[in-house]
Amino acid sequence: MLTQEFPAAEVTVLGGPNGTWVEDPWPIVRDAAVVVTAAGQNSIAEVAASRTPAVVIAHPRPYDEQNWMLEALVRGPWPVIAGPDDSNAADWAQAIAEALRLDGSRWSTWCDGKTLERFSNLVLRYAADVCKGER
Repeated sequence: MLTQEFPAAEVTVLGGPNGTWVEDPWPIVRDAAVVVTAAGQNSIAEVAASRTPAVVIAHPRPYDEQNWMLEALVRGPWPVIAGPDDSNAADWAQAIAEALRLDGSRWSTWCDGKTLERFSNLVLRYAADVCKGER
């Protein structure tokens, strides 16, 4: 469907019954112009870290957590377009086109890219406390 609306685009489907399985999807997500993903915590965290605009859909869950996540994403400053509720190619083409105009760097308020630095500092402080006998 997307290849018909965007013939010059390279569409990669990861996972699922019709998708490709790769050991490490990170390079594909990171290098994508747009990612279409579910509104699960892990999926959103990966997309945010990649700084890639996204079209996000909420899968049904027992506690509606993906619906709540999608609602928060759309209300916030992040580069997210809510995916269409149908499989109409024109609706999906519009969502993708809108996402292509978004600035992926706006994910920085979701994931600032400094987690490793903060974790390393925490470990070093803890190790220093242990060496001083404070722990």
